[in-house]
Amino acid sequence: MDTLRQDIQYALRVLRRNRSTTLFAILALALGIGANSAIFSVFNAVLLRPLPYQDAEGLVLIYGRMTRDGQTERRSVSYPDFTDWRDRNRVFEKISAVAGPSFSLTGIDIPERVEGELVSASYFATLGVRPILGRTFLEEEDRTPDVHPVAMISEGFWQNYFGRNPNAVGRTLQLNGTAYTVVGVLPGAFRGITNDRSEVWLPMAMVSSVRNSAVLGERHQRWMSAVARLKPGLTITDAQAEINSISADLAATYPDSNQQRSAEVASPFEELVGPFRSALIVLLVAVGFVLLIACGNVANLLLARASARQKEIAVRTALGAGRGRIIRQLLTESVILALVAGGFGILSAVWGIDLLLSRNLISFPSFVNVELDARVLGFSLLLSVVTGVVFGILPALSAARPNLVPALKEGRGLHGGVKRTRWLSALVISEVTLSVVLLVGATLMIRTASQLHRVDPGFEADNMLTMRLSLPPSHSRQQAIDFSRRAIETITALPGVESATLASDLPLSGSTSAAGIVIEGQPRPEPGLEPRFFRHRVTPDFFKTLGIRLINGRAFSWNDTETSPKVVIVSETTARRFWPGEDAVGKRIEPEGSEEGWMTIVGVAADVKYRGFPINPDNHPDVYFSLEQYPDRNLMLAVRTKVDPAAITASLRRAITQIDPNLPAFSIATMQDMTQNQIANSNFTTLLLTIFSAVALVLAVIGVYGVMSYSVEQRRHEIGIRIALGAGRTDVYRLLIGRGMGLVAAGLALGIALALALARLMTDLLYGVGARDPITFAAVSIVMITVGILASYIPANRASRVDPMIAVRND
Repeated sequence: MDTLRQDIQYALRVLRRNRSTTLFAILALALGIGANSAIFSVFNAVLLRPLPYQDAEGLVLIYGRMTRDGQTERRSVSYPDFTDWRDRNRVFEKISAVAGPSFSLTGIDIPERVEGELVSASYFATLGVRPILGRTFLEEEDRTPDVHPVAMISEGFWQNYFGRNPNAVGRTLQLNGTAYTVVGVLPGAFRGITNDRSEVWLPMAMVSSVRNSAVLGERHQRWMSAVARLKPGLTITDAQAEINSISADLAATYPDSNQQRSAEVASPFEELVGPFRSALIVLLVAVGFVLLIACGNVANLLLARASARQKEIAVRTALGAGRGRIIRQLLTESVILALVAGGFGILSAVWGIDLLLSRNLISFPSFVNVELDARVLGFSLLLSVVTGVVFGILPALSAARPNLVPALKEGRGLHGGVKRTRWLSALVISEVTLSVVLLVGATLMIRTASQLHRVDPGFEADNMLTMRLSLPPSHSRQQAIDFSRRAIETITALPGVESATLASDLPLSGSTSAAGIVIEGQPRPEPGLEPRFFRHRVTPDFFKTLGIRLINGRAFSWNDTETSPKVVIVSETTARRFWPGEDAVGKRIEPEGSEEGWMTIVGVAADVKYRGFPINPDNHPDVYFSLEQYPDRNLMLAVRTKVDPAAITASLRRAITQIDPNLPAFSIATMQDMTQNQIANSNFTTLLLTIFSAVALVLAVIGVYGVMSYSVEQRRHEIGIRIALGAGRTDVYRLLIGRGMGLVAAGLALGIALALALARLMTDLLYGVGARDPITFAAVSIVMITVGILASYIPANRASRVDPMIAVRND
C-alpha cells in the first residue's frame, strides 16, 4: 500500500506538470465515458431492470390472431374464447381477461377523461400486485353484469382527487355516468399492462360502461386480450402449443365465428420494451466506439510524450527499478487520469440525460425511470478503470524498454521513434476505422429520416388540431347524430377555424377498426373469409378538412342521413384491388354481418397512411361511412385553423362544454405532432448517432493531425536534408500528405469492411435505404478522405517551411 501511495503521489505531480496534455486527455475521455454512462443509464432503465410485476418472467400476454388473404395479423379476443382458454388450459396458474378503455370522469368542476382497464377479478393476483389501501375485486363482482359497480384507483389518482385521504375507500366516482364505489388503491409504480397509463380499474362484468353488455356472451365480438402466469417449469413455447390446440378445437366447434382464428402468446417484456432494443444496442455500440477512439487519441498522446520521458525512465531503470515497477507507475498515471475523466464524464452524463428527457425525443413506458443508480455508477467506475488500462498499457509497455546509453545522453530523447511511430499509426488507423463505422451508421439514419419525412401521408398535417370525445353509453343513435351536427356548427363558427370534422378515427390515431366485406357481383366467400377492410365513419367535411384528395365521385353530404340510401366512399387501393380497370363509383358492397344490405359507392378517395409510417397501403383497403348514417359514440375532432392551432384550444374546450357540460375533451394534439410521433424513435437514434459520429470524426482528425505532427518532428532532420538536396515544397507535401492519406486509406478500408459486417444490426431501424447503401458508403469515403487531407496538410505545410541549415544543425 505504501508503494501504491507513492505511485499515486508521483502520478499526480506528473499530471500537474503536464497540464495541457492532462486537460486534453481528461476532456477526450470525459466525452467518451460520459456518453457511455448516459446511454448505459437508458439501456439499464429500459432493458436491464425487471418489469414492475411480481416474477415478471412467468407472465405472458395472449392475443387473438386471424389469417385472411394469406396474411396473419394480431387481433382482439372475444370473452367466450377467453373463458374457453381459462377453463381448458393446463399450462397457466392464473389467467385474466383485460381490456383498455378510457372513462369520462364527471361530478368534478371540469370533466376529465381517465385511462383505465376492465379486468377479471384474478387480474391483480395474476400480476402479483397488492393494493396499498383497501382490497381488490371479489369473484362475485366479476360474474354478474352491472350488479357490482366498484372500482380501484391508482396511487396517483388517489393523490390528485382524494389528497391521499385514507377514507377514500368507500367514496364514489362518476365514470361514464355511473357511480362506482372505490374499494382499493394500487401502488404508484403500477399503471396496468395494456396502455401503461391506467388510473382506474373496473370489473370485467361492468363492460356496459364502455360497450353493450351483451358482448360478454358474443363470440364474434372481439375487444379484449388476456394476461396469464405460467405454471413453474413451463415456457412460452409450451403455452403457445396449448393455446394452438384449444384454438383449433374452437375453430372446429364454432366455424362461423372462429374459422381462421388462432392465438398468439407473447412476452410482456418484448411487448413493452422490446421495440427499443435495436436502437439502444446500436447506440451502446456507437458510444463504445467513441470511447475507443478517445482511448486511441490519449494513447497517441502518451506515446508521443514517452519520448520526452525516456531519460527519466532510463534514470529510474539505472537506479534499479524493474520493468514491472515502471509499467505499474505509468498505469497508475493513466488510471488516475481516467478516473478524473470518469468523474467529469458522470457529471456530463447527468446533464445529457436531463437534456434528452427534457426534449421529449422519445416516449418510454411510464415505469422506465432513467437515472444514475448504483448499477450505472458501478458501470462508470469499472469503465473508467478499464479505460485507464486500455489507453495506458501500450505507452507503458513501450516506455518501459528504454535504450539506456542514448537516453542518458544529453540529446533530445527522440530515440526508438520508428517503432513508436508504427504504434501511433496503428492507433490512428483504428480510430479512422471506428469513425467510418459510426459515420456510416449516422448517414444511414439521416437518409432514413429523410425518406420518412418525404413519405406522403395522404393528408395535410399543418394547422390542424385534434382531440377525442366520448359520448356516454346512454346516448341513443339520434342523440349521437344531433351532437355531431351541433358540434360541427358550433366549432366552425369559432374565430380562427377554417373547417371542422368528426370521425370515428383519424389517421395515425391508432384506433382503426376492421371488418370483412362482400362485393356485389363477385362470389360470396365463406363466413369469416371475406376480404378485410378498415372502416371509418366521418362527417361530410372530413376530406376537405384533412386535405384528402377525392379522385372520383363526391364526398358525403348532410343529406346522407339514416333514412336515405346507404352510401360509402372507398380508398384508391380498395377500388384498384376489387374493381381493377373499372370505375368503382356506383358499385355496391356489404360489410360482414351487416343488416343494412347493399351500400353504394359514391366516391373514391386518395390513399391515406392511417396506421402509421411506413405501411404498404396495397394491403390495407379503407372504406368510409357517413357518420350521419352510422353514428358512433367514440369520436375524434379535427379542426383546420387559420392561426396557430394552440391558440384556439381553450375556445374549443369551452365550445364542447357548452354543448355538453359533462363531456370531456381529451388527447388534444396537433396533427403535426401525431405525424412526428410516428418517427420519434428514428429521430432519437438519428440525433444521437449524428452527435456521436461527429465527436468520433473530430477525435479521428485530431489523431491524424497528432501523428503527422509527431512524424514531422521525428523526420525534421530528414526533411531538412531533402530540402537541402533540392526537394521542393510540393515534394514535401506529397511525402507527408501521402503518409497521412495512407493511414486514412487503411482505416477507411477496414471501416467499410466492419460497417458492412455490422450492417444487420441496423436493418430494423432503416426505411427506404438498405443497410449497405452505396451512396452512404461513397459519401462517408469522401468525407474521410477530405478530413484526412486537411488533417495532414497543416503539419505538411509546417514541414515544407523547415530551414535545412537549422534542422541539420539542431540534430
